[in-house]
Formats: sequence, structure tokens, C-alpha cells
Amino acid sequence: MERSSDDIIVSLLVSVLLDKLSSQALKDFGSVWCVQSALRELSDVLGNIQQLLKFAEQAQTNNLLVKRCLRNLRDVAYQAQDIMDEFIYEALKLVEIEKKLEDHYLRESANWKSHGVNDEIDSRPKSGSLVDESFTFGRKKEQDEIKKLLLSYPESQKQVSVIAIVGLGAVGKTTLAQLVYNDPDVEKHFESRAWACVSTDFNVVRLTSAILESLIGRNPKLSNQEPLQRKLREELRGKRFLIVLDDVWTEKDNDWKDLTVAFMAAGEGSRIIVTTRSRRVSSIMHPMYTHDLQILTDEECWSIMERGISMDYDSIAPNLEKVGRNIAKKCKGLPLAASTLAGLLSSSSDLNHWQQVLNSSLWDLLEESNLPTALSLSYYFLPTYLKQCFVYCSLFPKDYKFNKQHLIQIAEGFIRSNTTRMEEKGSQYFDDLLHRSFFQHCHRDYTFVMHDLVHDLAKAVSGEVYGRFEFGESCHSSSKETRYLSICCTKHMFDLEKNQGHDKRLSTLITLKGYGCYLHNDNTTESFEGLRYLRVLDLCHSCICMLPNDKGNLKYLHYINLSYVSDIKRLPESLCDLHNLQSLILRDSGI
Repeated sequence: MERSSDDIIVSLLVSVLLDKLSSQALKDFGSVWCVQSALRELSDVLGNIQQLLKFAEQAQTNNLLVKRCLRNLRDVAYQAQDIMDEFIYEALKLVEIEKKLEDHYLRESANWKSHGVNDEIDSRPKSGSLVDESFTFGRKKEQDEIKKLLLSYPESQKQVSVIAIVGLGAVGKTTLAQLVYNDPDVEKHFESRAWACVSTDFNVVRLTSAILESLIGRNPKLSNQEPLQRKLREELRGKRFLIVLDDVWTEKDNDWKDLTVAFMAAGEGSRIIVTTRSRRVSSIMHPMYTHDLQILTDEECWSIMERGISMDYDSIAPNLEKVGRNIAKKCKGLPLAASTLAGLLSSSSDLNHWQQVLNSSLWDLLEESNLPTALSLSYYFLPTYLKQCFVYCSLFPKDYKFNKQHLIQIAEGFIRSNTTRMEEKGSQYFDDLLHRSFFQHCHRDYTFVMHDLVHDLAKAVSGEVYGRFEFGESCHSSSKETRYLSICCTKHMFDLEKNQGHDKRLSTLITLKGYGCYLHNDNTTESFEGLRYLRVLDLCHSCICMLPNDKGNLKYLHYINLSYVSDIKRLPESLCDLHNLQSLILRDSGI
């Protein structure tokens, strides 16, 4: 069945090929074998193809024939990359031999260039984490109403009372909860506060651990339910606490009972705030009050857009404001949509650009999707290089906490830079997506999250090139076209891969921290057999005990992350022969 929602990008793959053609290894090869002119001709042809592909990528939205052709071309481009990398690898080996001979016979150590790897330290970005009240509009009344309930003591009230915030996705439930949670009076009133994101996976052990970590500021390092609940009960005993459970989906009464058993030791006046999209979900918690959060007015949406476009309210020209207000009506009252559109419009003060957004035919084409049209439109107006970086994030599950520096390091092939350092360019890409509201600051942390609907958008346009396995099952794309794969549990992952006919052309393999990820030690080497095109291997927090010693299968690797892998004690000697390896991260590993 032809997929119509995935967005196929090939022009950036051609950019990678052009970069490889200009590499020093191929320049040396061309000079020695007198084929410089042929390489230049190939580069010119690829340059022309790249320009044509950009037109085709714009046309694929409403032309399935073009999309089908792009899908075929993408496969060819990936194969060309593999062939080019293999040739460059062999060329680098010739360079290595030449330098060894030079060192042996001429002893010119000053001309020696090492092919060693960098032992990099994974550092967290320093950025704000709390909600920015200057970008919230139309919620003051709701904030005061919920705050009043938090601070009051009605008669015949339970020791722990629940307040539910119910509303559509992207309507601002989490933002309202954050506003209340960070209110100075609320913060002063409660002896303990905790925030936990629940999402679709209502796992009592994980949630209890998350609540404890939020309360005490560190990971309790307990993996079983009973000791976790005892620890939480003791931490809450006799205290007036506030706990926010954000984005609850479960409709099972037993889930709620299992979680709240530790809350019974609470002090008088304790409160739990629950945000959910469903009144049925909130009803199982028997809330003292349910607030149905309504959509914003068009004027409030414009206020959000206005602030996102310019901090100076009077700086937006009247002709732009008129167009902007018409665009605000298309937000359908959703603040997230207003924020993303603000990011789109802030990139240019040209009236033609704003009118192009307002009158785009994509509004009608995207209306059939289950996602807010404004979100999808903001994606389609992204520069191509940002599109691919955004879609890369579909490898990670909902509510995943993104570390900016880590994401930059593993997003191989997507960050193009000729004049600035790769880290600086990657940081610029990330900040641009953050400015356009595709990322949000995580609460009380130096990490970032994607809103559920933004994540849904990334997944919808990602196609079959990106895949994800959770607990032994594919929950995302999984086919022979998959090049980038993340795994939460690998018990049967490679068996599934064989059964589904994967041709082992994975370029990226990532294990995910805190999502039950593990690798069977006795099958580790066998599991990597055949994955000869891997460029990125991120095994952070996994239980792997050794890396395979077959350098031929992993010769394209340029990034290996073994952080927090305590079971691995040594590295294979073949690691020294990986000429493309740029980063080897061993933070808190067993080595």
C-alpha cells in the first residue's frame, strides 16, 4: 500500500555524496590515477541532480508518482553512499601503509598524523527548564481557580484529593499544570512537590521511581515495586504534598490503585493534579474537581504568535499583522499550533512569505490528517536540512528526554558544515527547531521533550527509513528500507529482523536509556554479524559485555557510545583499524 504521509528527502543524501567526492582521500586518488576531471564531472552531474531533486521533493505532497520515484532514488542514493564509504575506507588504508613506510624509512615524526579516536565527555547543555509565563495567554482565570482549590481545606475532604485537567491534545493542559505548580504561593504551601510524566505506558514501577526521583532529587536505584512503594510512603509520610501526573491515558482502575497505595500516608491537604485527554480516564481517579480546558480565542492565538514573532509588541508592521491575524484563525484555538506558526513566520518579515503561508494549498491537503494542520504546515515549510533532523527524532519514544549534545553527536549525516565546527552547526539546528516549538524545555531538567502531537508528526512523515523496537515488537516502521533503528528491548529484535527480510543495511543503531533495553551477552557478537554499514552505534546504558572483533563488519563506524556500560571490560584490538572512527565515548563504563 502506497504511503502518502511520509516525506521523502533525497537531496541531502546527494549532498553527502558531494562532500565525500571532495574528501582528501578521493583528491589524492584522483591525482595519483589522473582521474581528477572524471571526478569533477561526476560532482557536476550530482550537483544538477540535487537541484532537480529539490523540485521533486516539493511536488511529492500531491503527486504519488513523484513520491514513488523519490523512494526508488533514495534507495539508490543510500547504496551509492555505502559504495563510496567502502572505497574511501580502502583508500585510507593505502594512506596508512604509505605513512608507516615513511615513518620507518624517513623517521619524519613531525609529518605523522594519527588515526586515533577521541574519548569525548558527554556534557549537558545549560539552558532554562521552567515554563515561560510571558508566552502563555488566556489561562490566568483557570490558573487562579485551580490554585484556590490547592490551597483550600473543604470540609469532608479526603486526605489526598485529585484535581483533573481535561482537554484536547495541544490545548495547553501541561502548560496550565506547570503554571500552577510553579506558583510561588503553591510552592510555599506544600512541603513536598513532584512531577511525573505518565503517557501511554502506565508502568507503576517506572512512575513510582520517577515520583521518588523528583521528590529527593536523585534516582532511588530500586527496580522492584514493593521497596519502591515503601520508600515513597516513608518520604511522603505526614507531609502535605503536591504531585502532578502529566498526560495520563490508562482507563484501568487497578493501575490507579497500585500507584496510589503509597499516598495513603500523606498529610492533610495533599493534592494530586492529573492532566488527561479523556474524562473517562479522570473519572477512575474520583477527582474532587475536573476542569475542562477550552480552546483559546483567535485573539489569544494571535497574542501567542505576536509574542513568538517579536518581543516588542509594536514592531510588527500593520500589513503583516493583518495577514498574521488571519493565520491565527487557522490555529483552531490550539496554543501549540500558534507557537509553531510563530516560529515559521518569525524567520522572515517579508509580506510575500506571510501571504504564502496563509494561502498555501497545503492547508487543504493536510486537513484530512488527524494532526493539527498548523503543525504539519510548519513542518513542510522547514528548510530541508531541518526536516531531516526533525524526522530523525521519530527514533525516540514519546516523552523521551532529549539531551541536546547527545542528539547532535548521533545525528550522523544530517548536519552539513563547511566553515563552522560540526557541534556549532548542530547546536544551531537544534536551537532553530526549539525556536519553532518543535522542542520544549523539560520541567526541572536540562533536557528537552517533544509534545505528543509533534512526535506524532515526526512519525507520520518519517516513512520506512526510520524504525523502532519496543519490548521485542516493532512499534514504528520496520522493513528492508530501514536505515536508522532504535531499540528499547532487544530480546527478539535480531530474530525479527531476519524474519522480516531486513537486508542488514542499518546505518544507526541506538539503545534507549530507561526503556528496558538489554542485550543478551551470549548473542552479542552474533547479533552484530552482517551490520557492516553501521556508522553510529549507541549502546549507552545497555548490558553488553563485549564488542565483536570483526573489523571488516564495522569499518564504517564513526561514533561509538559505551557510556554507563559497566559490564564491558575491554575493547577489541580491531578498534584501532577503524579509520572513520571519530568519537569513542566511555563515560562511567567498565573500561
